[in-house]
Amino acid sequence: MGEFFRLKDSEFQEAHDYAKRHMSACFFIMQGFYKKNGERQEHLDAATTYYIYREQGVLKGIVYVNKSKVLFPFFESEKAYQKMDLLKIIKYHQPAIIRGTTLVIDAIYRIIERVMPLYQHKDLILMDYRGDILHGHVDYVTGGEIDFNKAVDFLISAEQAFSRNPLSINQLKIKIGDTRLKNRYYFLLEEDRVVAQGLVEFCYEGEMLVGGIYTHPKRRQQGYGEQMSILLTQMAMAEDKTPYLIVEKKNHSAVNLYHKIGYREVEAYEELILAKI
Repeated sequence: MGEFFRLKDSEFQEAHDYAKRHMSACFFIMQGFYKKNGERQEHLDAATTYYIYREQGVLKGIVYVNKSKVLFPFFESEKAYQKMDLLKIIKYHQPAIIRGTTLVIDAIYRIIERVMPLYQHKDLILMDYRGDILHGHVDYVTGGEIDFNKAVDFLISAEQAFSRNPLSINQLKIKIGDTRLKNRYYFLLEEDRVVAQGLVEFCYEGEMLVGGIYTHPKRRQQGYGEQMSILLTQMAMAEDKTPYLIVEKKNHSAVNLYHKIGYREVEAYEELILAKI
């Protein structure tokens, strides 16, 4: 059988390499190995927790819990689901969300369905860009350049659309003005008013997750979503990184748009929301 262990600093490189080998399934697990600017961490981040699963000394799985109480699991072996330690880890951290590949999440749900209430379930698709270099110039401004007072209504609308726990106006101002590599916001304007947004969510050595693409409800069906998707894809490719994004499977219009510009499905993910937040 196998055993779960809390990841040690001495195992940091081994765990990173394991997640890297299983990139599509461990895409979100990789976050804890990198700083906000995309550089590799030198040791474990105290704000995050990793567990590894071994069978006969061989690494066969990994669990990552971030500071936002999101738990990301991946296991190669079905034996991992038979271990009480897995349920103990989940119950100890009381995650608000569990996100992973469909096979992993389906197996975990069978373990927790009697002991932890499920408030929402989402089918997600991880996509990467496999098209040609996208041409065409897109005019944009960054979060540090927009007139916050003119943009605040749009920002509140976007925050309510994406967040289960929307930020206050002051928190939004700080967040949007953060121009570090891991948290870059981009905006499209129409007559000095913000009509669409997108952002770099995080990046690794060779990969970049883009997202947060949102168009004002009154400005939809005018190509702004496509322009922002192209812009973010160009940003990633200009840094020699492969662009990735994640989209809800039932959002057919977004999925079709990403297909149109050159994205393809990499991995089927699921997300369990276990807390009302």
